[in-house]
Amino acid sequence: MRIRNLYRGGWLSNCYLVSEGSDAVIIDPSSPTEEITDMLARAELTLRGILLTHGHFDHILSLDSLRDATGAPAYLHHGDADFPTDASQSCYLTILGRDIRHRAADVLLMGGEVLTLGSMTFSVLHTPGHTGGCVCYRCEDALFTGDTIFAEGYGRTDLPGGNAMLLRESLNRLAGMQDEGLTIYPGHGLSCLLADAAML
Repeated sequence: MRIRNLYRGGWLSNCYLVSEGSDAVIIDPSSPTEEITDMLARAELTLRGILLTHGHFDHILSLDSLRDATGAPAYLHHGDADFPTDASQSCYLTILGRDIRHRAADVLLMGGEVLTLGSMTFSVLHTPGHTGGCVCYRCEDALFTGDTIFAEGYGRTDLPGGNAMLLRESLNRLAGMQDEGLTIYPGHGLSCLLADAAML
């Protein structure tokens, strides 16, 4: 498995391209679609799915155009099901002052699923708190944590869907996985070993 961060700097949001063989998955499409599709073409990869860690705007910027360009389905937890279609919940209105809406996700998750996307398998861990539908995706020893936890912090809870008590419970669950040798790939900032994350 290979992990590439297509981080471009916009809103400081990470966009991960995960690949194995000729299969690829994008986690949080925040980079421009043209850059993503160019990378897919250069590496001769087929996009099998778009995994959303949650529904805030800075993690779904290229959601519709990437689906249109590749035909890949988008996965999102049902707790954030309305975020792409609601500019208030996604914070497009709150932060950008723009009424931008996307199509709903193609597949809604409950948490606990095991997704087989091409040659890769992702386990879905529901970690509410930053939003009600935040999830982490685990593939082998990689854990894509979105805005649940960063190397040196955790997601804010003052935006739509935020709940500090639920976030603390989610962080406690992640703390129970510290001995599993996982590396976290967060929605913002650098990756690190889960065991070294400052907030656990």
